[in-house]
Amino acid sequence: MKETMPKIGVPQARTEIRNLSMLRGGKDKAFTVTLDPFPHLVLDQGAVLQGWYKSKHESSPNKRPRPCYTEHLLTKPYGGFCPGNCVFCYVQWGTRGYRRTGLPTVDPAYPEKVEKMLSKLHVAFPAYISSFTEPFHALEPTYHVTERLAKVFDKVELPILFCTRQIMPDWAKSILTHNKYSYAQFSINTSDPKDIRIMCPRGASYKDLMREIHTLSKMGVYTSIQCNPIIPGISNWDEVAQVAIDASKRGLQHIIFKFCESLTADNAKWFIEKLGKRFPKERVDLFKRVYTQRIGGVLTVSEAIRRKFFDRMMGLTKDLGITMSLCYEYTTQGPCKAGNSMLPEYTTADQCHGRAIPVFYRENLEDTFKPFPGCYGACLYCKEKGTQACHNDTLLEAKALRYPDIRKLHLNVGGE
Repeated sequence: MKETMPKIGVPQARTEIRNLSMLRGGKDKAFTVTLDPFPHLVLDQGAVLQGWYKSKHESSPNKRPRPCYTEHLLTKPYGGFCPGNCVFCYVQWGTRGYRRTGLPTVDPAYPEKVEKMLSKLHVAFPAYISSFTEPFHALEPTYHVTERLAKVFDKVELPILFCTRQIMPDWAKSILTHNKYSYAQFSINTSDPKDIRIMCPRGASYKDLMREIHTLSKMGVYTSIQCNPIIPGISNWDEVAQVAIDASKRGLQHIIFKFCESLTADNAKWFIEKLGKRFPKERVDLFKRVYTQRIGGVLTVSEAIRRKFFDRMMGLTKDLGITMSLCYEYTTQGPCKAGNSMLPEYTTADQCHGRAIPVFYRENLEDTFKPFPGCYGACLYCKEKGTQACHNDTLLEAKALRYPDIRKLHLNVGGE
């Protein structure tokens, strides 16, 4: 039976013209704002697939090196302002550019653009949907961008990672069962149900997220959690530990810990002000007392406090029978003055997202992708302790890959 594709967009949607600045410091321009189902921008955007933003060895000593073990293709089904309105959202920190508009953006043709890019690749990686905004966005029932995007990757047999704070629709749960390397990741900051609602007003409840982990685990889907970010004073350690305890009882296999950080002084000021509008002053003041260390110019929680917490979680996760890792956690200890990744010290899984996921390849563009034989599944450290099965210098150096770089990659079994 031929699959019926969902209808895209709102028939005869209302629109109005608004003067907006989409760039920091840019001048206002006239944009057509689509008003239904709520105000948003429909933009023809140049969607380009890419890998991680950083390389294992950055050219500047003032840049933090890449901490991410395994390659992924980063996708952005939705952009601009996210209606989830999470208090900690890095994407929405600040008041300039698209943040100021308060409008989500969508390119209805994004899945087709990604499909065209994938059609030219001989080497590819799991699809990260999404590292940028909520994939099951409030506009998803209207445009179905995430659904159509996931089906593009599923068609060529590439694994999919959904990272979400929502309950997944049934089609998403089903598609995760198609590839044994696909997995689900939930963003949960605390076990306190009231605080979760304050942190993320439009996210799923703690109870529902735990039920979702149980459902997916019973379906055989690898499940993980990102406790990201941990905000001392807002999320206390016992509550974060309880997330791991509760989820492990429901089949969770892996958990990632990440303390909050600010890239600029303006970000930090804006974030603290936003916390102050949602939480009592004494809790925000506690946070300010420990949000004091700069590593590579980035403001973060004191390293001593972070280490004490990670040590505790190492013991707890071992007792629970689940693995753990960190995300973008840095230490001053090591050769790079901009900071050195703490992941090797605190990762008990194959890689930072959990189990090892190999690089995927195909010999002919008409073929579907398949795992590269013997791949270690963690490019970041493959040169030092992996199989180096691909014999590819670009992958073995764990470089920050843009689409033109990925397009040049070719892998052959048994040789370069």
